Amino acid sequence: MLNVFKVRFAAFISLILFALVLNVPAHANDWWVDVRNDRVNKIIETIEQGQNPNELNSDGHPALIYAYREGALKSFDALAKHPKVDINQPNAYHETAVMYPALANDIERVKLLVKHGARLNNLGWSPIHYAAIKGNDEIVKYLLDHGAWPNSPAPDGSNPLMMSVSVGNLNAVKALMDAGADPNAVNFDGVSAMEIAKKKGNRRLLELLGQ
Repeated sequence: MLNVFKVRFAAFISLILFALVLNVPAHANDWWVDVRNDRVNKIIETIEQGQNPNELNSDGHPALIYAYREGALKSFDALAKHPKVDINQPNAYHETAVMYPALANDIERVKLLVKHGARLNNLGWSPIHYAAIKGNDEIVKYLLDHGAWPNSPAPDGSNPLMMSVSVGNLNAVKALMDAGADPNAVNFDGVSAMEIAKKKGNRRLLELLGQ
């Protein structure tokens, strides 16, 4: 009797698993391939069929970030405009989509994301840090104009001004100072933007910092 029960139970479990397989949407396996290959019409269709566009892939990225990382900019643009896409969905590394074009000096896509509600300030890394560390002064100015914090601390306490001074970007330094950045604020190592400028020996940087 016990053996019969075990056989029937195993058969029941097998039927459930088979049913679950049948209920997995056919598009689920193709979603990431479509995103990577700029298949915009298919992407929109798949979302309408129930695909969650905000889920993370095996590397920890939502489709919006994955598209940018893969250079699938048509997919990126379409996803950025789609009402079901969460512009601010972070990846597993606490990055949001707007950080990527900020780093890549892609101001048009920074503007696109801001237009659709991208959050510019976070606890920890923010888009303005990514723009500042790469010397992307036009994006630094744009982010400041749209509410980015000039003294926003990174996880190590460094602010955008320290990063702009480090790469010697005078335009970004001026924009940050005009927005109220503190040249004497220190990171967790006790280093300030002013000290960085002094070590670099750049007179123009020191002038911009008020030295």
